[in-house]
Amino acid sequence: NMDNKEAYYHIGNAYEELKDFAKAAEAYQKFVGSKPENAWMGNLRLGLCRVELGDYEQAVAALKKAQEKKPQDIKINYNLAQALQKAGRFQEAEEAYKSLAAINPDDANVYYSTILRMYDEAGQNDKAIEAAKKLIELNPQSEINVYNLGIMYMKLERFDEAIDTFKKVLEIRPGYAYAFYNIGFCYSKQKKYKESIEAFEKFVELSPDSAD
Repeated sequence: NMDNKEAYYHIGNAYEELKDFAKAAEAYQKFVGSKPENAWMGNLRLGLCRVELGDYEQAVAALKKAQEKKPQDIKINYNLAQALQKAGRFQEAEEAYKSLAAINPDDANVYYSTILRMYDEAGQNDKAIEAAKKLIELNPQSEINVYNLGIMYMKLERFDEAIDTFKKVLEIRPGYAYAFYNIGFCYSKQKKYKESIEAFEKFVELSPDSAD
């Protein structure tokens, strides 16, 4: 029965298990092409296979079709965000991660951390600032969240803001050695050597065995 739509879907499943993603994608393409009622399932699997094949633009296209039918589905939206990120479509990926945070607020910290890391790895630290601030808003007592904002400022050479932020880290966790280290680094870049030495001395006091 060549019109058996479900058979194509299961053939795709089998090829996925064998890690033959090209043949799996071909089977899923035939499945969705037959216009079954549950085509979104095929588009989801097709999109995941396209990601495995490194064909990110086609993955995005398939996952968007799946999203049209299941706009609130966390798995579909997450994989779409990942595919957009891998395709270098960072602005769209950011919006997708933000949508996920609205759908699944319990994991909002994960999604904004991903946005921060995405822009940091892309060298677009100015765009990472908003995500870093949102993480602090979500958990203002997390010294790591505040520290990461300081790092973004430091990479942008916004040293005054970086120093102020690292000082806020020390308000939360007074013995955070690398906050002192980065304060010292920022002051040295500003040629404020007295202040830099004071910060580095505190770092040495807290981390006497550190080669840094």
